[in-house]
Amino acid sequence: MRSFFILTALLFFCHCSRTENNEKIPAGTLTPAKMQEFLYDIHSAEAKVMVSGIRQDSASALFHHMELQIMKKHKLDTSLVNRSLDFYNRHPELLDSVYAGLLKRTQK
Repeated sequence: MRSFFILTALLFFCHCSRTENNEKIPAGTLTPAKMQEFLYDIHSAEAKVMVSGIRQDSASALFHHMELQIMKKHKLDTSLVNRSLDFYNRHPELLDSVYAGLLKRTQK
């Protein structure tokens, strides 16, 4: 759980390169809309685990289980998620737009 949070934070704050907003999403990569849906569920699960008050080792195991369930719900595998995270890490303005959509969604 901690490593996923750190990875997400790094992706959000890392601005390694720039690209135009009309950058095509390569095959085998989640679209911004699908990435947003996936990250919404992941961050929601993460928040639930963090406020649950259970011990760290139990929280980690619970989050891992929830993460697998979320991936199953979205019909994703680890490889696709990792490729997508890598792509968005290299295109931070697209990741920013994904998180901007997440922010709007949580403010409703």
